[in-house]
Amino acid sequence: MNITGPNDEFAYGYSRFDTRHRLTLLGSYDLPFYRERRDLVGHLLGGWKVAATLRFASGTPFTVVDSGTGDIDWDGFSENRPIVVDGSVLGNTVDDPDTATAELPASAFRRATPDDSVDDLVKRNQFRMDNLFNIDLGVYKTVHLPWEGHQLVLRAEVYNLVNRAQFGTPSNDWAATTFGRLTSLSTTYRPRTFQLAARYVF
Repeated sequence: MNITGPNDEFAYGYSRFDTRHRLTLLGSYDLPFYRERRDLVGHLLGGWKVAATLRFASGTPFTVVDSGTGDIDWDGFSENRPIVVDGSVLGNTVDDPDTATAELPASAFRRATPDDSVDDLVKRNQFRMDNLFNIDLGVYKTVHLPWEGHQLVLRAEVYNLVNRAQFGTPSNDWAATTFGRLTSLSTTYRPRTFQLAARYVF
């Protein structure tokens, strides 16, 4: 059974996992402060390292649907998408609750009728979700203890340093009263988190 129907135009669209841009940067830096001192101040404040990871990825696509649309061409398949009447909205990224309904306005669509062609329906995955932008930062230090081979590794880490919220898919059913609104966070979103750890190596 072909659940997308026999029409190639109706089935065409970007992959749900299409990510146009992706960037990952990793780096570490040995802090120069008190690194050469051998007194108590040097042991406490010297020898620290800073490491950071920056990740950016374009938002993935989503489809606008219309749960009120039936089988407009009587081929046995429900064409559950609306007609686009304002093509300028195509390709918009919906990533801010304050502007979501402007980026995805209900007025840019209308319900399909039997007089419309399936080719006129909005194609699959023509809009994009929120981008991913995240910075993780860690500070590390290895303390060499007086006994041979014994070390104390100290770690302080913060995830999602800028505490940026990442939103999920907006309400994408044109038949719903909430259409275009952005109310949910991404399932991969985590708020800023701190972590402290110590490891004794011997």
